[in-house]
Amino acid sequence: MDRHHGVIELGEHIGREVEAAIGERYPYAGASDTRRIRERLTEELTTINDFGFASYFLTVADVSALMRRMGIRNQARGSGAGSIVTYLLRISNVDPLEHDLLFERFLGNKRE
Repeated sequence: MDRHHGVIELGEHIGREVEAAIGERYPYAGASDTRRIRERLTEELTTINDFGFASYFLTVADVSALMRRMGIRNQARGSGAGSIVTYLLRISNVDPLEHDLLFERFLGNKRE
């Protein structure tokens, strides 16, 4: 498998993971909220995939889940909490939409 093909597969995998978590993390979202969630999610996933960071996010999510199962506390810190992807992957418990946090402070095209 070439590198480009693997990046596409990881991008699709992270997309499936976060899509599956929307109903769990936003159980009472109405139509306008769901539209806002999906717009933000599309922007973040595009940036994450453009940088080739899908594997990083998925790895951190796996490690976070392992730590929770082991009873070890963990929490996203700093600008990483501004990501809806980290919220949906349960890396963070801070809802960036509720608190108007900016993903671009964490990862954006101006931060190369």
